[in-house]
Amino acid sequence: MNPKPQVDSENHAGESLGSLGTATSDATQQPTVRMPDDVHSLSLVLLTVLAVIFALYWARAFFIPLMFGVMMSYALSPLVNLMQQWRIPRAIGAAVLLIGIVGGVSSLAYSLSDEAAAAIETLPEAAQKFRQTLSKERGTSESAIEKVQKATTEAGAGGERYANPASYSPEGGDSCANRKIKI
Repeated sequence: MNPKPQVDSENHAGESLGSLGTATSDATQQPTVRMPDDVHSLSLVLLTVLAVIFALYWARAFFIPLMFGVMMSYALSPLVNLMQQWRIPRAIGAAVLLIGIVGGVSSLAYSLSDEAAAAIETLPEAAQKFRQTLSKERGTSESAIEKVQKATTEAGAGGERYANPASYSPEGGDSCANRKIKI
């Protein structure tokens, strides 16, 4: 929906309308092009929407709990209405309902804490098995991490001979200090 520019074809004083409906006068006059007001209002609406989105993002620490509370009030409203029909005041019914929900979630979390701790303890073993399964399926024998770990353990086991470089010789003969380098 693109608005078309409007051409000013009003009859001004001293001008006559020509055969095409445009104003003619003694001097050549250019038609006036007017932009529709929709373009300005569209840009203002776009800027307003962007400003609202930025404000909501900036104040998300406030609005997220607020919206959660509003949704909970709508979800729990039928239960509070039922308690009100039983002659329980609305505020007391809402408080009892919220205390019951918080207590239920807390007891559920406490009863599942042992299972959660056991699951957390088995995570490293499960990750190791998962890595081994993936490496078998990919066809690679060692991952990069395993290669680095292997090199570290080998360097740690034979680190004594690297501690004194002057006494180390790969051929087992002369020391590095006595060797001549040809360039």
